[in-house]
Amino acid sequence: MRYFEKVFDGQVLKWCVNGAELGGGKPTLLCLVSNETEAESCLSKLEPHCGEAQVTALILPGGILPETAVQSLVFEWQTTGIIDKCKLSLTASQSCADAAWRLISHLSHCFSAAAILGGHADPYEVRAAKFMPLKVYTFAGEGNVLADGKVLADAEKLVMSLRVTGSETVERTEINPENAWENVFADGKIVRWLLKQDRRTQLEVTWIKPGFWRIDDYFTATCYLIEGRDKALLIDTGMGEGDLLDTVKKLTRLPVEVAITHPHRDHMFRIDRFEKVYLHKNDVEKIREDENCFAAALSDGGKYPQLVPIDEGSVIDLGGVTVDVLNLGGHTENSVMFACAHYKALFTGDAIGSGYIVLMICPEKDMYEVLKSYKKNLECFLPRAEALRDYAWFGGHSIQENGCDEQHQQDYLAGRSVYYNPLRLEIVQDMVVLCEKLITGEISKADVMSTDEHYCNYGSAGMYFRFI
Repeated sequence: MRYFEKVFDGQVLKWCVNGAELGGGKPTLLCLVSNETEAESCLSKLEPHCGEAQVTALILPGGILPETAVQSLVFEWQTTGIIDKCKLSLTASQSCADAAWRLISHLSHCFSAAAILGGHADPYEVRAAKFMPLKVYTFAGEGNVLADGKVLADAEKLVMSLRVTGSETVERTEINPENAWENVFADGKIVRWLLKQDRRTQLEVTWIKPGFWRIDDYFTATCYLIEGRDKALLIDTGMGEGDLLDTVKKLTRLPVEVAITHPHRDHMFRIDRFEKVYLHKNDVEKIREDENCFAAALSDGGKYPQLVPIDEGSVIDLGGVTVDVLNLGGHTENSVMFACAHYKALFTGDAIGSGYIVLMICPEKDMYEVLKSYKKNLECFLPRAEALRDYAWFGGHSIQENGCDEQHQQDYLAGRSVYYNPLRLEIVQDMVVLCEKLITGEISKADVMSTDEHYCNYGSAGMYFRFI
């Protein structure tokens, strides 16, 4: 057994593995335990069923969770390739069940699945794990507890809290508490199930209002589904590897067409699964000239569906609900946005970012020409933007209204978020000024090049440059 220690946020974290150190970007099972004896016992029972995957036990003395430190440790493992960031599953000894519930309540995007025996948690906070595959083992007669003036529900009530929000991924089994942990994991079935789960295939659906849904994937790419009388429109397709078409069919009985804001993989992946796709006319022309120009948008062996060219002023009629097309090139040359008066919604894709930055992709030598073109396009859009200021503005990566720092994007779930910048008219206005400052040299190229990811900002507007 090998033990490792590291300090995060002033807290010493200790974990162990039975053999080599974690590494290789493998699927990983994290088990929370309260002491070294539990760690060695749990690992001895879990590891024989892991196959090529890896398992580690994180020691939380007394079952107390130093949450921000554990968050930092998990983030380090995921971002440095030590583990497969989309295949990190969670379990815990019974003494650490409360800690496991708290982790999936506040860091639901970090874990692909969890199996928890008993425990207590805030029944409202746990709803953040609505879409996480969960296997929960309950003990009869546990009951609620009070902690710091807050009601913490037992595991059975936590399952019910998830179910009343519509969770279809939580399963409950009542078991005898005697030797419960050993009995649950004895045959390896649960271990193999945990390690099989993959966030790449998981989609999260949020109801906005009647006839209007938001769908988020593991890449935090966001697409939107809106209904008219005769048909529905899916705005972008994200980059998830789950069955988006099946998800959409469960949400609406209407025939579904697709409208793409711009031809990047995380916005038009697997469009071949749909029959009719609206795309800017210049991008349609590029595809007709070279079908491989946006090949990353297709499934393996996929073919382009019917492509309908659109441009500024085009209108997509859903029957009683119309969607207007607005051009705003910059992030890509032919980026478009979609405005829908019926839902009072503007779908911006990545044209002005999603509350944090707009990403500008170009050769370094073309930087200023691209900025001048983007500024001109922003100024052309501004009069329309004024009329749309009371619409809800929806970006292509909705979580970025809470920043682009992946480690802290979900801090709002724990009530410790320090960033909030929703899409709105002010960002467009500030983006015009930011372009002007860059063009005139008030913000110099040297300033941009000296920062991480070539970042600059003004007011509520930010910009990253990716030079190709």
